[in-house]
Amino acid sequence: GNLQIVGDLEGLELELRPVEEECRRLILGEGAKLSATSGHTESLTKGAYVLLARSEAHEPSRFPFVIEPGSDLQLEVRLPKKGALHAGEIFIPAGAALLGHAGIERESREPREVFVDAFAMGRVPVTFREYLAFITEIQRKTPGAADQHLPRTILDEPRWILQADEWKPVGFDSEVNYDELFDMPVFGITADDALAYAAWLSARDGCNYRLPTDSEWGKAARGTDGRIYPWGNHFDPTFCKMRHSRAVRAEPEPSGRFEVDESPYGVRDMAGGIADWVIPDADSGVFSSDEHRIVFARGGAWCDWPDDCRADVRRTYLAHERGARVGFRLARSL
Repeated sequence: GNLQIVGDLEGLELELRPVEEECRRLILGEGAKLSATSGHTESLTKGAYVLLARSEAHEPSRFPFVIEPGSDLQLEVRLPKKGALHAGEIFIPAGAALLGHAGIERESREPREVFVDAFAMGRVPVTFREYLAFITEIQRKTPGAADQHLPRTILDEPRWILQADEWKPVGFDSEVNYDELFDMPVFGITADDALAYAAWLSARDGCNYRLPTDSEWGKAARGTDGRIYPWGNHFDPTFCKMRHSRAVRAEPEPSGRFEVDESPYGVRDMAGGIADWVIPDADSGVFSSDEHRIVFARGGAWCDWPDDCRADVRRTYLAHERGARVGFRLARSL
């Protein structure tokens, strides 16, 4: 098939790398430099590829795509300017992705091409340390007002208490390393809590943080080739943080410890670690009302089974529900 690259390419360095399978996961093969001329066309064999683009004036970005036999693919390359991404954010470019879901109840939907606008997403989920800064600020302004947003157990008991201006963990297993708790992804919060955090951080930083939509999360995790896991199409419990990853009892861990659990764009821990709250797409057909607001949880968690770790699986929750397997990461439209 033919690949045509278009866009404002002046000053860009372009490198084309094929996607190859090695040791049950998809990796990038040897690359080749491409001409940074808009309209430049390359004839490529069938398969998946990633175009790497960089310049001194832009944030380095990845553009995954698939070439089908006899196809003519036009790839628009637009990079965010330096400074457009905030610390810890990953750029997901605009374009179509092959998405679809196999629900936890085994209801399946055939993969379909979905166009997703450009956005930024957190490389890892929000941590307890970051979330408790939000709770502290609310508590400082209005004593007692933060109680409704505290991370809690399913029995509604708080997981943290404030003592002498310091947060002390409670409600955790005695074997959990307390020194690492602050850097673990936050859990035990509802989707409404996550939205409240996004609104607080938006006001603080002067931008518009939000939860990712279902399609945004799917594209960020899978790229454009319809893979089942962020790393490819074969599961291995040592590739992500789930209940069988260690030879000891499963416990939550800080993000980023499983290097293989990385999406084609560089987003981490989308198969394991902690699941993410996401907002259903506008055309999802999911019933929702003020009293019955539906949200999804996407991705696997530290306590999950292999089927939960698939990037095409989602679970349905009410916006006020909470659990030890779900946290969140933020997104921004670009």
